[in-house]
Amino acid sequence: MHVKSSIDLQPVIIQIPRPAIENCYCLGVMEILDSFIPHLIDHNRNRMEFEVLGYEEDPREIYEIPEVRQFFQRFFQIYPGLFFWLNTRSHMMLLMAIYVFKPIRVDNNTTISNTDFQKFLKEGFIGLNLFCKKYGLDPDPTNKAIKQWMIER
Repeated sequence: MHVKSSIDLQPVIIQIPRPAIENCYCLGVMEILDSFIPHLIDHNRNRMEFEVLGYEEDPREIYEIPEVRQFFQRFFQIYPGLFFWLNTRSHMMLLMAIYVFKPIRVDNNTTISNTDFQKFLKEGFIGLNLFCKKYGLDPDPTNKAIKQWMIER
């Protein structure tokens, strides 16, 4: 697993190799995120993006690949602080929702049902609050960032 980052406010990209995806090995990503605690936690709030490596030759969309979906479904399930980290200024929130819940096509766009979107938000916010409580953090900056993302969505 690799982390790529540049200037402030740019996303921090965690690259996940195909073997980790195929083996549903989420621990590597969790260790990277946990390595930001406590010194870089506020600096990296809502900046994380995940790049899946090793499927460049696969003609399917990345969210159509079962093992990719299984990896992120598992990761979303076992890592409650995910909303704290996800980049809200990019496609990452919606992509994570599409990984976790069944994607649907609406007006030539890929999304998830409103019911699934509500489940995604509910589970994500519950996890965010648990994570923030555990580390003594204020969830409001993330709540505001997600609210802004939803308005722009």
